[in-house]
Amino acid sequence: MSRWLLPSRLQLKHAVKVGIASGLLAIVCWHANLKMVHYPAMGLVATMLSLNTGETLKNGWGRLGGSLLGGLCAGLWISGLGLNPLAGTLAFSTVVLLCETLKLPTMQNQAAAVTAIMAASTEFGQQPWEYASSRVFDNCIGIAIGILVTLCLWPEHPELTLKRSTSAIVAKLQHIYEDVCQALATGIVPQHEATLAALVSQLQQAEATLEASVYGILGWVLVLQNWSDRLMGLRRLRRHLRSLSHLSPALHRSQFRQECQPFFDQLWPALRAKFRVLETHLQGTGHSNPLADSPPPFALLHERLTHLRHQQITKKYPLDDVIHIYQAVHLAQRIDQDLSQLQQEHPPPEPHCPWRWRFKLHPISDDRVRRIIKASVAFALGLVLVSWLQLPSGFYVTLSIAICFQSTLGNSMEAARQRLLGTVVGLFVTEVMIHTLGINALSIGLGMVLIILIAGAIGLPQGYKPGAFLLIVSMMAFGATADTYIWQRFWETQLGIIIVLIVDMAFWRDTAASRLDQESQQNFQRLATLYGGLLTDFTGERSPQERNDLIAAIRKSYRQQLQLRQVTNLESVVGFGLAEKRRQWNIGLSYQLALFSSFLSLDLPSPHPSMVYTILQEFQPALGEVLTAIAHSLQQGLPTQETLSAVAHSLHELETQLASLRQQNHLREYPLEGILEAFNVLEVLKEVGGDILPTMDPS
Repeated sequence: MSRWLLPSRLQLKHAVKVGIASGLLAIVCWHANLKMVHYPAMGLVATMLSLNTGETLKNGWGRLGGSLLGGLCAGLWISGLGLNPLAGTLAFSTVVLLCETLKLPTMQNQAAAVTAIMAASTEFGQQPWEYASSRVFDNCIGIAIGILVTLCLWPEHPELTLKRSTSAIVAKLQHIYEDVCQALATGIVPQHEATLAALVSQLQQAEATLEASVYGILGWVLVLQNWSDRLMGLRRLRRHLRSLSHLSPALHRSQFRQECQPFFDQLWPALRAKFRVLETHLQGTGHSNPLADSPPPFALLHERLTHLRHQQITKKYPLDDVIHIYQAVHLAQRIDQDLSQLQQEHPPPEPHCPWRWRFKLHPISDDRVRRIIKASVAFALGLVLVSWLQLPSGFYVTLSIAICFQSTLGNSMEAARQRLLGTVVGLFVTEVMIHTLGINALSIGLGMVLIILIAGAIGLPQGYKPGAFLLIVSMMAFGATADTYIWQRFWETQLGIIIVLIVDMAFWRDTAASRLDQESQQNFQRLATLYGGLLTDFTGERSPQERNDLIAAIRKSYRQQLQLRQVTNLESVVGFGLAEKRRQWNIGLSYQLALFSSFLSLDLPSPHPSMVYTILQEFQPALGEVLTAIAHSLQQGLPTQETLSAVAHSLHELETQLASLRQQNHLREYPLEGILEAFNVLEVLKEVGGDILPTMDPS
């Protein structure tokens, strides 16, 4: 790390809460004289991993369910085959396969961990059913204390957090709008890219808060308030303001604007007033409705533009000037609709059986099957070494294997790094606490706070877990012999990590780099599908839900690719050609984002689908050539010189046909609303072509 990361206020509160909960747990366990204090301690730490209440509840239930599932599978195999490496490996494989086919990611790590402990420990494996039942009960103690402290100490208010976030976002959007209005008057290009990027980050944080809070009672309230719809509305508003900001210099230079200037002079202040009403609405400081006495003058503006078309006055001005005015009117209408919708209370969608869990088996890909086989091989090797070396706490070897073996080599290396450094932090803090404050509830609580803060400062957001386990178990369970236990656990953990890395690199090497290439190609196919359905949407043949699902899949894939690209940094030690690949990934990700942003700017479904579809047919065959060239480019992923030439030629033909139609007055008889929508589609296609043309395959 090049610098230390200072903890936020929320992280400090979380560290203090975990410290208080740990001290309270120590007092309870010592007074109750529990035989195995390891598992209440582990249950507490695993439950309180997240800063969020919803995630804490989910972690608690996952811990209990995983303990039950892992104990059941390990108990069945050990009871049938006895305690040996074969039974342990089969139990581990069964648990992982069940979690994969039933889609139980929250339970998987815990189920694998329970299996690892039972399979590698003679003491626990000889009485599997007694151990499994006690493990579930003991975990309940730590989970209950963790959830109790989370709910009672500095309780979370996700609704208030979301309100503050949306108010801050709207304030920035209003600031951008004010700058756009100024640019329309002065012609100075507004510099909003940093603010727009910050808005994306704020929206993602708000969506993450919502996603993490929808588990439990607090989450159900947020669902009833339909915050997802509000955040989606803010995304649309940001996108339309971004387009208007980019258009403002051309709009200022447009000679055609003088024909409609009085109406624009009324339009911009009316939208400004609606921004203020929205801000008041979100802050809850008033109950004003949208200004009915001075609404945006869209009807008068449309009437004026229609008059200019029929009088053929528009033909006196350059075509680009007219198109820019049409675009401005279209974007202003969208912004007006966004502001109005954000002030309304939208009922949430009808829930589908929210209380019933549906049993459903999910297919497992070939890649996942290979990963499970490799993990099972590593697990079997760990069991054999534990038995051969007769390690006193050998289950820490198999525990490290179960936790560190991840979906790709890079993810496994990252998990190993987090576990290694987290264990070192825990070892250091534990030794300091034992030899300064002794073994008591205060030293346990203070030690937990220090581990969380140090791990966060060196960039280990989840790495404090093994260190916290080390501190709380060694001080609560071993007392005077804690030093011996600490170093035994440290070396056995490292042995498990070494086994994971050796097996993962030995055969079927599945790297984040290869996954990134596959995911990139699949996302280009999704973009091609989305693109292919854009004009279909105008005919009403594609349902809005299908389109929304596809958009969500593209966004999810883009985030996954960003994560995979970050993981590839760790894989540089086993691949020396990644520098050139990274450049290609960077171009591909930027290309995907540009295309996706352009497609979303269509903002379908259109209010006049049939009319727009009919108008677009006037631009055939040039429009068809553009569609075909762009579709061919998307199917190939990053464009080649051949596809670049085809797109450039088709766009030139479209411009030529557009000028010809204007001279022949073919479009004059269509309503202005349809013309505005159709020209928006054409501009988006030109923007997509502009995204493609500067892009070249680095190879």
